[in-house]
Amino acid sequence: MTLRSIRGLWERAGSRTIAVAVVVLLLPAAWHMGALARIVRARFWCPLDLDYLESAHVYHAWRIAQRLPLYADPASGFATFPYPPLYWVALEGAASLLGFTDQAGRAVSVASLLLAVAILAWHVARAAPSRLVGAVFAAIAVGGVCAGYPTSDGSYDWVRSDTMAMLLVVAAAAIARDGRMPPLRACATAFVLALSIYTKQSGVVFAAWLVTFAFWRDRAGALRLAAALALFCAVPFAVLESTTHGWFLVWLLYPSHQPLQPWWAALGALGTFVLRAPFLPFLPWLAAALWKRRWLRPTTILWAGLLAVSVLGGALASVKQFCCGNVWIPELMLAWPVALMLADDWLSGSQSQDERSMPARAAGVLALSGVVLAALGYDTSPFLPGADRWQAAERLDGVARGLDGGVVVTTAPMVGVRAGGPAQQPILATYEDARSGGLQADYTAALVASGAHWVVTTDRYAGTERAPELRLPRYFTRERTYDFDVHSLASWDRPKSVVLWRRTAD
Repeated sequence: MTLRSIRGLWERAGSRTIAVAVVVLLLPAAWHMGALARIVRARFWCPLDLDYLESAHVYHAWRIAQRLPLYADPASGFATFPYPPLYWVALEGAASLLGFTDQAGRAVSVASLLLAVAILAWHVARAAPSRLVGAVFAAIAVGGVCAGYPTSDGSYDWVRSDTMAMLLVVAAAAIARDGRMPPLRACATAFVLALSIYTKQSGVVFAAWLVTFAFWRDRAGALRLAAALALFCAVPFAVLESTTHGWFLVWLLYPSHQPLQPWWAALGALGTFVLRAPFLPFLPWLAAALWKRRWLRPTTILWAGLLAVSVLGGALASVKQFCCGNVWIPELMLAWPVALMLADDWLSGSQSQDERSMPARAAGVLALSGVVLAALGYDTSPFLPGADRWQAAERLDGVARGLDGGVVVTTAPMVGVRAGGPAQQPILATYEDARSGGLQADYTAALVASGAHWVVTTDRYAGTERAPELRLPRYFTRERTYDFDVHSLASWDRPKSVVLWRRTAD
């Protein structure tokens, strides 16, 4: 169907028919919103980790509350994740309402997602040539973000820093507006960008783009932005480096030494992302066409640049060892809203030449978006925890609480804390991650240093040399194997059993 035929149908249709057509074409977007809402609601109260690192992130926040160090020598019995601390600080705040639980961390992630999507939808609506088109395009943008959930491996609501970091990036871009930087705006943008960097260091690449864009728009303002950003980043860096005796930078940089997957892994991951945003290859052509006609707004260029940077960053991150779908969260959150901002500019520009054609063009965008979103429907069942996850959590807690204290749970440190275990809960994943990055991190030695009398392993890394069960017999005796597992809902995570170990003489 050509644009001319769509225009003809639009002109012949009555207002009631048009309203019905709009509602029908928005149904796929509504389905994706409803599906994600149902998934998050079903997962939020699950007492077992949705991702096997959730309890470990909560434990980091608990350590902050207990005034225990995060960045220190792993020989002390604790190895941290290679991230800045701001997400854990926010999680500690949420714990004042929900306790040091997975729900506290999920609340931060879900709230961040809602706020970020609201900002993006508002920008889509604000750029539209009419209120009706703005409302419709905003709904499509939200549906498109929701449709990306499977590609993220179901990580939007995980206890991880990704969505909070993206909220701060989106907020900084919203404050930056068209890139012109008077003093107050420069300071506000720089402050929020610094917060994003100290939530997840990948915020550096987004900050670099915003500073570069500001130089194109307002060189004096860009210098203000760069200076303020440098100040807001340098002060906490100096404090963290001095108080951790240099370990903060060590923990942030060791992933650069980790082995990489083959380069084609990035292409495969990128291809998976493009399947959730099939219009992506056409966006550079559309942006160039709009630029040539002088229809491309500076604000849209800013957002399009963020999307381009995020796609490149996601492709590069996907070749890192231990990478999972959460690295695509920035792209999945930006792709549909940015595409619709470009569509807004096209509609506004074409309206200035032929006002009568705008409704038909908007209808074409709506129809195409509805078809694509309908094709992106997915089976929600793999993302929903079953009753067995509640039972497994109860049994794991029962095993830990049934011991006489001194228990460490290798992949769920908060279970050990609640059972009266030592404050030092060595986390298997952080030690293996650090070891792959070249740090001297011996997990068995950390268990011994922690003072653990009991260790509960969860069969992660079974069949590989990373499995702790291979090295535990030197200091611990296998007491019992239980007939349940604590698998998370991450697609790769399929442990088979829970095993109890007792400390023997050194």
